[in-house]
Amino acid sequence: ILVVALIAAVAEAQTVRQVPSNYPTIQAAIAAAQGGDTVRVWPGTYVENINFLGKAITVVSIAGPDVTIIDGNAAGPVVTFTTNEGLSSVLEGFTLRNGKGTSIDGGGIRISFASPTVRRNQIVKNFACNIAINFGSPLIQSNVIRDNDNTSGGGSTGGGGILIGGAGSAQILDNTISNNTASRGGGISLWAAGTPLIRGNIITGNTGGDGGGISMVNFSDAKIIQNVIAGNTASRGGGIYWLVPGGGQHGPSIISNSIIDNNASQQGSGIYADGFDGFTPVRNNLIIGKTGQPAIYCGNLNDSNPPILEFNNVFTAEAAGYSGSCSDVTGTN
Repeated sequence: ILVVALIAAVAEAQTVRQVPSNYPTIQAAIAAAQGGDTVRVWPGTYVENINFLGKAITVVSIAGPDVTIIDGNAAGPVVTFTTNEGLSSVLEGFTLRNGKGTSIDGGGIRISFASPTVRRNQIVKNFACNIAINFGSPLIQSNVIRDNDNTSGGGSTGGGGILIGGAGSAQILDNTISNNTASRGGGISLWAAGTPLIRGNIITGNTGGDGGGISMVNFSDAKIIQNVIAGNTASRGGGIYWLVPGGGQHGPSIISNSIIDNNASQQGSGIYADGFDGFTPVRNNLIIGKTGQPAIYCGNLNDSNPPILEFNNVFTAEAAGYSGSCSDVTGTN
């Protein structure tokens, strides 16, 4: 009897709830769901704004993002995680579009004091940044994050594709982040962002005032590893820009990236570096500047030391590889 009761309890705790056959909307299915449930969504366009309500559930499409669309109708973020959701709260397989947020609340996905799993989605054409993470440690993996313009709603924090703000350990892995625009950090903006891991992403065609691909401002111990950062545009730091104060923990690490053919109208077509420099390794990267533009620019506003430059291939046609307070270290380390 006890075994039968346990089996029944497990089965009840892992109910599959179908949309729209069992529930007319995704939110109705979420409201009915219990921890461990799966909400399976059939192809179609669902005009709604969904909130996970703190539930450890999986919301997944059965046929993928090309045919399963959640349209936020400019009524708020398309998807919200603000109730301490953890990694077992999973969103997978949707196109999220036409959401609306503020300068720090994502139009596509809003994550605040939560750490969900967001994977294999297309997050496109939302107002404010596509994804905003505020004091959280989510897993954002294998998504397409593109075609978002955050210049009118992004404020100083920026973030066309992704904004990470506040202490946390967000994981941004294996995404394609392209053709986004913001005041800074066209692809990704890190604003006092804790200890994020940014690895294995393709970051291309983004535009930001500072940091076309990635921007870091204020304390941020980011690990930026094995990304392709190419063809982005900014005034400073076409590929990567950081301006972080000295005296923090470690500062960013820029390891094994391909930073190629980014455009900076002022300084640093590949990298603009200022702050934490004496602690910041820039190691084993391919940094190819745009023709006529130095690949690396080192500022001295927050730290007069250059970054730790080791084992990189740095080159620009018709210009020096290094500029600002960075000396040319070609042939050493």
